[in-house]
Amino acid sequence: MDLNKTINEVTEQVIKDKLPTIIEEKITKMTESIMNDLFSNYGDVAKGIKAKIEEHLDVNLQRFDIIDYNALVAQTINEQLVQQVNMQPIIEMTRNITGFINKKRFTLQDMADMVIETAKEDEPEGEITCIVDYNHEHDWFHVYFDTETDQDKDECGIELLLFKFHGENSYKIGSMKHRGYFSAHSKSKINPLRMTIITNLEHKFFRMYSAQVELDMKDAHQDNINTSWWFD
Repeated sequence: MDLNKTINEVTEQVIKDKLPTIIEEKITKMTESIMNDLFSNYGDVAKGIKAKIEEHLDVNLQRFDIIDYNALVAQTINEQLVQQVNMQPIIEMTRNITGFINKKRFTLQDMADMVIETAKEDEPEGEITCIVDYNHEHDWFHVYFDTETDQDKDECGIELLLFKFHGENSYKIGSMKHRGYFSAHSKSKINPLRMTIITNLEHKFFRMYSAQVELDMKDAHQDNINTSWWFD
């Protein structure tokens, strides 16, 4: 057996059959690497494409957090549906059921007004209960609401614990309790089962809790809050 001849023949065969495939794989990997660099988050091409898309949409998504983005998507879907059928009554009903909120910053008066709007459905005039306890040691608030007037803390239908968020007077809801259908004499934390039976008002407070909206507690004292209404 002529070893040199055999090696030369095998080498020629490998070059003929395998080399193009090997070269193709290497070029493919090199091309992918180049494209990955071009379209990375820090690449000029990716930045240019992103700028073009934002210009076309007339919106910079980096200015939006997840709550805003979800609202933007929901608004787009609503607008498309409304063009095909009168969805507005359904949209309004759904927003009431799910506790839709369109603000990212609330005051204590805003929250009290939510309770008043619910109370007004049953009475032409009256007053709600709003109790505010501030803990100086831990810098948090306990806030109690009820649609009935002159309720004690334990009798109030909604209890909120507000933790310091950032900046002066800025807080978020750390926990929420309510007196629901199955707990008429005591308040319980919200869970998936109780979510199916809570009222529209409680849905709104839960939405504020789940969305972690910012609460401005400047001058937050029940004496500074309007808690009454009367028939116009």
